[in-house]
Amino acid sequence: RQRLYPVKRYLHFGSGETESGESGHASLRLAPRHRRALAMGRSQITTERRIKMDQNNASPKKMNVGLIGAGFMAKAHSIAYAGMPMFFWPAPIIPVKKMIVDMNEAIAREAKDKFAFESYSTDWHDVVNNPEIDVVDICTPNNVHAEIAIAAAKAGKHIICEKPLALTVDQAREMYLTAKENN
Repeated sequence: RQRLYPVKRYLHFGSGETESGESGHASLRLAPRHRRALAMGRSQITTERRIKMDQNNASPKKMNVGLIGAGFMAKAHSIAYAGMPMFFWPAPIIPVKKMIVDMNEAIAREAKDKFAFESYSTDWHDVVNNPEIDVVDICTPNNVHAEIAIAAAKAGKHIICEKPLALTVDQAREMYLTAKENN
């Protein structure tokens, strides 16, 4: 686990003694260079390293996401897609929220605007068969996970599937084998 500031700390004793002759109090503090960096609001990543990281990843690949299901988990996944480039630096990819799907057109239309997707649909086949979509994110009720994931795998898409993966072990195995066969 990487920490922003190293754990190595210096022991600091307070001035004065207690009545029993013991030293005052002991507290932990950051090393002087880390205290200065923290006080000045500087990150531990140096400017030179940041420039090198930017040069190595000058333009991260954009991946178009098609999210199937527009309920609570769709909201959680949409927030994660929006925040991902800020949490992983440099960002390995930039997710583009391309299409969201729900069976109810009014919900799909509202979710498109609410979660900032480019388009919406009422048929999950539109996401799976769309050549622009790179990632199919399945946030539907459990009983349709397998059907959608197998179709997405056959179409050569990356798949993110909410848990539980499938209703039965046989369905999960079929999902796995189809994904493995289609890379």
